Amino acid sequence: MRTKLVATEFDAEEIDRDIIAQRLQEDVAESKGKVYKHIASKLFLSTIGKPIHHRHPVACVAQHAANFYTGSKDGVIEKWSIKDNKPVRLVRIDRQRNKNDLSGHLDDVLSLAISGDGKFLATAGQDKRICIWDTASMNHLKTFTQHRGPVMVRTAVFIPPSLFSFTNRVL
Repeated sequence: MRTKLVATEFDAEEIDRDIIAQRLQEDVAESKGKVYKHIASKLFLSTIGKPIHHRHPVACVAQHAANFYTGSKDGVIEKWSIKDNKPVRLVRIDRQRNKNDLSGHLDDVLSLAISGDGKFLATAGQDKRICIWDTASMNHLKTFTQHRGPVMVRTAVFIPPSLFSFTNRVL
């Protein structure tokens, strides 16, 4: 039985329904790739004091020991060293131009994951690819092309010799 509310009272059920509805709308939008969260336009290491620039926005970062890896919206992957408190670009891997060349990405790099031992780097992107790299040499090892849409990996787990990726898209 519903009673009429006085102007100073509120309906907790209605507020709960509104909150749940808003969360569901956000979840649906995120699952369709329609939610983008701006993190930063620059990567700045405060302990080093020197900004690190990409030509296009950095979409993802992974770190292991004294090396870190960046992926950007122009399809570039870079390996950096932060030894001696100076960021030094060690390797730059540019976007592939030939769609038949499976040794890299054709489009934006959206996520990075590094194995627990630091030996392998997985990169995933707008081009529906996951690429595996050897971190010591940054040589390309393998490309997986079975995804139906852009790969936005939330989590990648390396359990040698396997890689498991968990995405918000159907594979």
